[in-house]
Amino acid sequence: MLMTELADPTEPLALLEARAIATLVGVAAGVAVAVVTHRPRVSSRTRALA
Repeated sequence: MLMTELADPTEPLALLEARAIATLVGVAAGVAVAVVTHRPRVSSRTRALA
C-alpha cells in the first residue's frame, strides 16, 4: 500500500472506504461459499433414532 500511496497520493478516507468495501465483499463471498458447500452432519444419535 505504501508504494501505491507514494506513486499516486489519495485521501486516507478514500483508501479506508475502498478497503472496507473489499473486506465486506470478501466476507460475503466466504460466507456464501461456506453456506453452499456445508453438509449437515448426521450424528450417532440421529442414526440411532432412524
